[in-house]
Amino acid sequence: MHEISRHAIHTSEILTATIRTMTELRRYQTDIHESLAAGLEKNYKEQAKAYTDFQIQLVKSLRLRSESNQERLKNEVNLVLSPCGLERLIWKLTSAGLQQPRPPGQHGNEVHRALDHGFPPSHLHFRMH
Repeated sequence: MHEISRHAIHTSEILTATIRTMTELRRYQTDIHESLAAGLEKNYKEQAKAYTDFQIQLVKSLRLRSESNQERLKNEVNLVLSPCGLERLIWKLTSAGLQQPRPPGQHGNEVHRALDHGFPPSHLHFRMH
């Protein structure tokens, strides 16, 4: 789970850097268009700016989605590691026959191995509504 979390953080950082780079490129694009002696048609400049703005907005949207996924992952990790979440995970593992029933508070290494390898298989996932 920690590997997935690190990947989510890294992805958001890359998208933030990409947005900064593309914003600077847009500024340079404007400077270049204004400095050309022959000049470009107004329509071409507007289309080029609109296309660059669209690309920047697309990457901003991806970053928002990435940050949302990162926050969701953080919440799921906290839920699984909370006492209530851990008890539910143990119950799911036990009912699926993947762990022997144990008294509350006496969790075996099976749970830790399941957490180390990520979430349990999809048929073991639970949702809180």
